Amino acid sequence: MNLSRREEMERSLKAESERWSSMSAEQLVAELREEQNYAVTAGSQVYQFEVQLLENTETMFMCPLRLMMAASLTRSSHCVRASSNKRAKVIRT
Repeated sequence: MNLSRREEMERSLKAESERWSSMSAEQLVAELREEQNYAVTAGSQVYQFEVQLLENTETMFMCPLRLMMAASLTRSSHCVRASSNKRAKVIRT
């Protein structure tokens, strides 16, 4: 994978991570009642994203965001973690 393609992939992953982490805890839980699978087009590439709520307790929630490139097996992921009373934090995994 060349550098510009990798950078484009990282930008897409960062943008989606920021979109999900900007949601309130209530909104995030509501959106992730079921696993979300969707595609985002950036430049000439189509990226397939998966996000699901893995853990939802009184004190925290955790949801991994995975990116798969349609034309390859390349995968990258971030994890959004937050306590119910704090802003979400994106963690590179």
